[in-house]
Amino acid sequence: MFFSPFLGHIVGFLYPTYQSIKAIESAEKDDDTQWLIYWVIYALIAVVEGLFSCVLTMIPFYYELKIIAFVFLQYPRSTSSGSGAKMLWSNIIQPHLEKHDGIDGVLSVVWTNASLVTEHPMVKQLSEKVREMTGGAAAAVPTKKE
Repeated sequence: MFFSPFLGHIVGFLYPTYQSIKAIESAEKDDDTQWLIYWVIYALIAVVEGLFSCVLTMIPFYYELKIIAFVFLQYPRSTSSGSGAKMLWSNIIQPHLEKHDGIDGVLSVVWTNASLVTEHPMVKQLSEKVREMTGGAAAAVPTKKE
């Protein structure tokens, strides 16, 4: 591994934080939008990484690919439409949000699907086994209230 996860945090977090502060202090609105879009995508990446880190870190050169992706998202001329973050927002995220009537619609779909998963008999059985093994110390899987 040529780069450590630490370098990924520097490239993915410190430089964009510096640029975000500069954008806040500038009179232009375009740079504010660019960095807000970047931070939304960064948050999505962080959530996915948190959920699937065991699998993701097994990918060869994962951290190097992550650094390249962050540079692509940050660089203002990555694509003809501007930064990679703007391109990703315009072509993937924004159409998805529009399809589901905005972020609240997306969260409603996610919440509905999550509650369906927790109602699955295998998930309930697994939750019960974990509670048995931990002497009831483990939190129960939340279920729909009747």
